[in-house]
Amino acid sequence: MGTPMVLLIDDDEINNYVNSSILHKEFPHLEIKQFTSAEEALAHILSNADIPYYIFLDINMPLMNGWEFLDELDKLDIILNLTIFMLTSSIDQADRDRVKTYSRVNQFLVKPLQRTFVQSLFNK
Repeated sequence: MGTPMVLLIDDDEINNYVNSSILHKEFPHLEIKQFTSAEEALAHILSNADIPYYIFLDINMPLMNGWEFLDELDKLDIILNLTIFMLTSSIDQADRDRVKTYSRVNQFLVKPLQRTFVQSLFNK
């Protein structure tokens, strides 16, 4: 297994930039890739399947949303080392309930990414 990589998947470049800055401030050596397209992020994961990933995934995105991204992962017949967090602006209880139906998702987080959460995640 390789060194863990963080993937920020959000169609809003500003959100990706802010979250990347928060992560880099706490952990400057962390490798972070930003994607504004869930399809591109999925292609990256599949072409680099041996890397463990921490994924911060938005729900509402054009073309492929966060739910569709998770559905595509579930269709794969390969083992991936993924730690997925839904990071969204949604405060809809239906989204909170739906995320519980995806075993791959570790936690539902509301934007913005909190520094204390990042510290607890990577200081284990």
